[in-house]
Amino acid sequence: MLSNFNRKHGFLAGVVGIAVVAMSSVGIVSAQTPDNTVVLVGTIESLTETSLTLNQWQITFEDAQIDAALETGLAVAVEGELLANGSIIATEIAEAEASDILPGELQIIGAPQDATDTTLSIGGLEFDTSDAEITGDLSGDDTIAVRAAGSDSGALSARLVLDAESMTQSFAQTEGSELAEGEFEIVGTLEAAGDGFITVSGQTINTANAEFTDSVVMGALVQAAVTADDNGSLVASSVRRADFDDVRLTEESITDNEA
Repeated sequence: MLSNFNRKHGFLAGVVGIAVVAMSSVGIVSAQTPDNTVVLVGTIESLTETSLTLNQWQITFEDAQIDAALETGLAVAVEGELLANGSIIATEIAEAEASDILPGELQIIGAPQDATDTTLSIGGLEFDTSDAEITGDLSGDDTIAVRAAGSDSGALSARLVLDAESMTQSFAQTEGSELAEGEFEIVGTLEAAGDGFITVSGQTINTANAEFTDSVVMGALVQAAVTADDNGSLVASSVRRADFDDVRLTEESITDNEA
């Protein structure tokens, strides 16, 4: 079983291991395409003139597009290419802004239920919205996006809530068309994986019958299409690596490469 960030070179057991172990017992398949692009969101742990450490990954950035004044402790999003030696070559680095997914956060896309002045739910996930920035109308059943993180009480505390009108048109149209009836989408950092489950930014997801269209990478963003079963447990129908487009909610987003 692979668990929380057995990395630096341990997640050469991270990438290779999850594909190989999963193919034999966990149900995670290797990528169907040779694309080795990964996206990580985290806080810079250490920094040199040519490299940084993020989520315990060593990332070089000599040829990267950098849209941030890099320093230790800065929250950034990194897109790069994963190499066979367990390192990452960055192609783009940007500071994580308030309109983007932040370290430790979940992004949830789906139809809202039971929205009140201080709470809402999506597919059985309950959110405290009392301190959230809310943009748009949540009274209907159109797709919305929530950025949230766990709190000390164990509840999900929403930071940002956007209705479909507040998202980029291309994002809202694409995400709405990809979700099956009753499904919602979760994007977050892969923190653990084992026999029939993954943990994404604190949420455990049953993957026993899920289709993995990529070999997922510990410490990087993943996207899962999920439903909640009768017990409230999250069950995935598909899992893949997430990319910048998956977290491109607004025109001001760092992930909007046309901005």
